[in-house]
Amino acid sequence: MADNAYKRKTYLVKRAFQLKYTGVILLFILMTVFLAGATTYYAVFPYLSEKLANVYPQNRLISILSDANLKLLYSSVIPIVLAVWIGIMLSHRIAGPWSRLETMLNDIAKGNVVKAIKLRKGDELQSLAGAINRLIDRLEIHKETTAGQMKTAQENIELLKEQASRPNPDLVAIRDAVIKLQASLDSFKSVIS
Repeated sequence: MADNAYKRKTYLVKRAFQLKYTGVILLFILMTVFLAGATTYYAVFPYLSEKLANVYPQNRLISILSDANLKLLYSSVIPIVLAVWIGIMLSHRIAGPWSRLETMLNDIAKGNVVKAIKLRKGDELQSLAGAINRLIDRLEIHKETTAGQMKTAQENIELLKEQASRPNPDLVAIRDAVIKLQASLDSFKSVIS
């Protein structure tokens, strides 16, 4: 099957899950950036302030430190944007298959025949898709077996009707037809239970 068939078109498939997942990653990045910034600020800036106080006039020193603070703040924008992008990309590897599996299971529940699901390389939930594909195969076998048994039962009913509608019914043939019909029904029961 062509790779274009499974090409991503929408990245926010399970919006609530993906935004929550991205938010956790973003929170972790923000905590890391804040911790690194606070550590740098409280460890380095007092030392620099003390050393630079002898070199620069007071108002110039305040301007230098304010510029440094702004650069530190601006430097946190890239990790935040990167965290959002990574969060959406990583969560899509879960949410995309999740959505496809959910749609497929809903189709099965409605009685629609579905083909085996194929996930993209690198998508998560591969083992779940494999288990569902095995279930689909088993359902297909049950469907074919049931259809065959229903056909046999229908043939036995027709045989029974034919024997019963004769002017001089053959009771042995009717008994044999009833036995065959009972065997078909028993076989059918074993498949559905």
